[in-house]
Amino acid sequence: MKRRKVWVYSPKKSWPIVPKEIQDSVINQTELAISQLILRYFESHNHRSKDSLTTITSHWRRSYFYIIGIYHTTARNVINADYKENLARLEYVSPDQFNLAYFRHTGQWFEITCDQSLKSCLSTIAENSFFHPR
Repeated sequence: MKRRKVWVYSPKKSWPIVPKEIQDSVINQTELAISQLILRYFESHNHRSKDSLTTITSHWRRSYFYIIGIYHTTARNVINADYKENLARLEYVSPDQFNLAYFRHTGQWFEITCDQSLKSCLSTIAENSFFHPR
């Protein structure tokens, strides 16, 4: 027997609008955390591997704040020697409340903490190896 198709209303997801002051505040506060990640990486890694971290950057997209590592590879036959790898994502929920997620090897984001302050999220990024560059 053939199944009947049913139409269901599915509204588009709406993201909260992040005020410019909060965006600037998050960028300023994460600069220190990013610089600590870079220092920790360069102290603990010898740079003789094919892929090496060149810098860590960040940017806003909708209500998400991404922390991204930029790597350079010396492997042969690559299309582009520089590539990006997602390290962490902060999702803005409300003033001083964020959801923290890391990017899994499966290509999906996995949330670790929900409704945490920015300071708490940054300390989790500093302590948890899921967010550290490889």
